[in-house]
Amino acid sequence: MAGLLSSRSRVFGICLSFSSKEIPKRNVFCSQRQLHPLGGKPLKLEFLDNSLSKSKRDGTTAQPHSVLNLQTFPRRQLFNLPKIPTATKRKEYSERRVLGYSMEQMYDIVADVASYPEFVPWCTKSDIFEVRSNGFKARLEVGFPPLKERYVSTVKLVRPNLVHSECSEGKLFSQLINLWKFSPGIPGNPKTCTLDFAVIFEFRSQLHSKLATVFFDEIVRTMVKSFLKRAYTKHGPESIRSQKPKVLAYVT
Repeated sequence: MAGLLSSRSRVFGICLSFSSKEIPKRNVFCSQRQLHPLGGKPLKLEFLDNSLSKSKRDGTTAQPHSVLNLQTFPRRQLFNLPKIPTATKRKEYSERRVLGYSMEQMYDIVADVASYPEFVPWCTKSDIFEVRSNGFKARLEVGFPPLKERYVSTVKLVRPNLVHSECSEGKLFSQLINLWKFSPGIPGNPKTCTLDFAVIFEFRSQLHSKLATVFFDEIVRTMVKSFLKRAYTKHGPESIRSQKPKVLAYVT
């Protein structure tokens, strides 16, 4: 029996020291990294017995305590949880390109929000109200199956340079901004303009944000394209060869 206890003491590194009069205070020192696969600061566990209270009452000095050394314990890896990427609720895209239409031509098409259901693929309804000299409000309905949203957009206009629309009332979006800026294009060619386009939207729900990732690329790919098709219908072909956009920001 003594040999068995000695063998166990060597394996687990247990050093015991006892007093003949009282049971000592026992401390357990171990490494939290060995007890928990994620690691951390050293963990100290203290086990107190009645002798500690007795030593306090009698004013005696506590006897040497026992120490459990877990350094010889093998490190146990249960399992590692995979890191799951968290989709951001905010989506953003912006680009710049030279168009073969004048600033006035493109401005008039973008500012005609009432006609969006005729050529913007995901816009199914648009009602204009509260019209002012520098803008208006529009009650819009957009559909990205399986999502559908009705919201109010506040549109600010600066002809022929700016069309800025922002969602002011909506359940699906916490933020939705469309920005169209037009500036002179090729020097000496008034039938061209430089377009700076940006779309920013943020969902209230993380689930909706994940679903939106599926159709976000489609929005980016077709947004400007649908307005250029509208310009072609109203004004004919571009005055210059179609230019590829320069992507300024792309956040999904």
